[in-house]
Amino acid sequence: VPRRHVLLSAPGPVIRAQLPTPSGGLLSLPGGVPVLVNVWLQNCHDCMPAFEAWRAMVETNQLPEHMTVYNVAYGQADLAWARSYHLDDKLMLDGGEAVVRPLGISSFTTLVLDRHGRVRLRDRPDTPGYADRVAGALQALWSDADAVAPEPARPSSSR
Repeated sequence: VPRRHVLLSAPGPVIRAQLPTPSGGLLSLPGGVPVLVNVWLQNCHDCMPAFEAWRAMVETNQLPEHMTVYNVAYGQADLAWARSYHLDDKLMLDGGEAVVRPLGISSFTTLVLDRHGRVRLRDRPDTPGYADRVAGALQALWSDADAVAPEPARPSSSR
């Protein structure tokens, strides 16, 4: 049974972004499948507990397997530094206009997006129960027919 209580009671804003990568390419947040998006500022003093918690969860396999993770760094990011915290997968750079400012993000924040790109969970890795909430949200989005069902077909006119 999906754990609906982990999802926002009403879906949040839609996040659609195509952002530069540290290597100079472009990467888009996908649609069609639920994803986890970490948004962070490198070396943010207040964020360090969240960075440490994320690294510990990854290294001890506490997070759901096979989840798709995107990382959005505010401003710039050093790839070696991001790698040391396991935040280098699908790494994109946001000058603030795509994700950070529109969502009012001021600290390390995890977003779980549904297949339409709507924010369905907003959390932080250093809060108790984080891994369970993320797993529950992703499970609900993958197994809930309403959350992952195709768009309703438009009625066709009969001839």
